[in-house]
Amino acid sequence: MKGESFETLFTRSLLGPLKLNRSSYSVPPTVKWPFGVIPEDAKTSRWADEFDAFSPAGGNYMSLKDLSTVGRSILRSDLLSKAQTRRWMKPKSLLADMTKAVGMPWEIERIYVDGRTVDLYTKDGDWHMYDSRLVLVPDFDIGFCILTASDSATVKREAGLKVLSIVSDEIQEVVLPALESIAKRKAERAFAGSYASNSDGVSHSIVVDVDAQPGLKVTEWVYNGTDVLGELGRPWTSRNQVFDLRLQSNELYGGKMVGFTGVFGKAAWETVDLYRYGNIGVEQFAFEVDNSGVAVSVRSVALRDTLKRS
Repeated sequence: MKGESFETLFTRSLLGPLKLNRSSYSVPPTVKWPFGVIPEDAKTSRWADEFDAFSPAGGNYMSLKDLSTVGRSILRSDLLSKAQTRRWMKPKSLLADMTKAVGMPWEIERIYVDGRTVDLYTKDGDWHMYDSRLVLVPDFDIGFCILTASDSATVKREAGLKVLSIVSDEIQEVVLPALESIAKRKAERAFAGSYASNSDGVSHSIVVDVDAQPGLKVTEWVYNGTDVLGELGRPWTSRNQVFDLRLQSNELYGGKMVGFTGVFGKAAWETVDLYRYGNIGVEQFAFEVDNSGVAVSVRSVALRDTLKRS
C-alpha cells in the first residue's frame, strides 16, 4: 500500500470487490450520475464540495443500496475474517455515559432489549443539506441505513435530523423487541426440551428451556444420579438458591452442529472454562440439528456423551 493514494485503495479494496456501481470516492460527474439527489443546485446544496485531504473522513458518495451492501458485507465478514471484524468493532474508549462508547470509526450505543444488552454500531455522516446513518446490530445479524437530502439548512434541522431520530427510535423500540421475540420462539422450537442417554449403564439427562432472560436455560442436569447444576453452583449460591446456567451460541462448529458455551448467571464470560473435565470446560455443548434446524441431540463435550432429544 505504500505510495498508493487512498482513492486507489478505496476503489480496489471496497468498490471493486463489492461491485459498488453507484459509489464514488470524490465528486462524480453529473452526466454519469443522473440518479444523484441534488436539492436546488450543486452549489447551494454543496453537493460538489471537494474535501481533498479530508475525503477519507467523509467526502464519499454512495447510494442507499450500495451503503446497505457495505453493511451486509461487514456483518458477513466478506472482506475481513470474522476475527478481524470482531477486533475492528471493539470499542476503543468508553464515555462518561455508560451506554455509549467510541470505536474506529464506530459510534457505539448500548441499549436494553427485553432485559439484555444489545450493542448498536453506528456511523453518522453530515454535510450541509445531507445526512446519513449506518447502523449494524450483530446480535440480530441485521442493520439499516438512512440517507436524507433537504431543500434547505432550515428544513434539515427541522425535518432531516428528525427522520434519522424517528427511524432509529422505531427500529430500537419496535423492530428489535419483535426480532427478540421471534428469536426466542425459534430457539424454543429448535432446542428446548429433554435430552437423555444411558451409556454403559450410566444415566445422563439434561433439560433445556427458554425464558425471558438471554440464552438457553439449563433447568436440570443429572449425571449418574449426581445433580451437576447443584455441584457447579455450590460455591456461587446460598442455600435454597437456584444456580443459573445459560447457554450462549459460540459459533465453534459448522454444518449440522451448533455450539454453545454455558455462562454462570451474572458472572458471565469471566467464568468460562472455570470448571474442567478432561481438560475441557464442562459448560461446552454442541447440538446436532436436522435439515429444518431442530435439535435431535446434544453432546456434553467435556463428558464425551451424546444425549438424544425425547
